[in-house]
Amino acid sequence: MDKKEYYKNVMSCDVDDNKVEAISRIYNAEISDELKHFISYADKVDFFDDERRALRYAEIENPADVMEIDFVGMGYVPIVDAYDNSYIVYILKDSIWARYNSIDDMVYVEGQNIEDLL
Repeated sequence: MDKKEYYKNVMSCDVDDNKVEAISRIYNAEISDELKHFISYADKVDFFDDERRALRYAEIENPADVMEIDFVGMGYVPIVDAYDNSYIVYILKDSIWARYNSIDDMVYVEGQNIEDLL
């Protein structure tokens, strides 16, 4: 599966209201329509394309426990492990997608379109 196929599959999946509600409560934020699909698609695929791994729902739900990164406190919803300690995240307060590096503790690419970051 390549990046385009992954995105197409994500956007065509049914939204899992229970998962979305749980993430909304945990992150104390409204979830965008696009992000709802990514949350709902979690656990349906692991690796896609080169150096990309879709995060499991448990990693999105409890990132501090699983990855030892306080994404909830930062207001970043992690969706994809982009390797080398980088993650594709949704920044809730700005309603944008970004690539975040946990070693440098910085966002180094931002965009309105996740397809550009995949």
